[in-house]
Amino acid sequence: MIKTPEEKIAEIQRKFVRLSIVEAPGLIMIGLWVHAKYGPKDKLLHPLLSNETVVDALILFGGLIVILSIIQSVKLAIRRAKLTKEITRKNRFESSI
Repeated sequence: MIKTPEEKIAEIQRKFVRLSIVEAPGLIMIGLWVHAKYGPKDKLLHPLLSNETVVDALILFGGLIVILSIIQSVKLAIRRAKLTKEITRKNRFESSI
């Protein structure tokens, strides 16, 4: 089944929503890392945050998730821009006829 550019853009929008859901844990990990590194040492949110290995793993995995999400977001944005340009060209052509 061939999809129209409008359907492809709607699919890309759904992928953006899914991507933001996947990215949320990575951002939370980075937030916990900032809290553990620079927050008050006597009032940590969880006892595991006093372990340096756990804190380093938070920035490693959280950063990896966020970086991969950014790469995917850029790819989706480029595809959406191309489709939008295609729709604009098509509309201009149809209106000139």
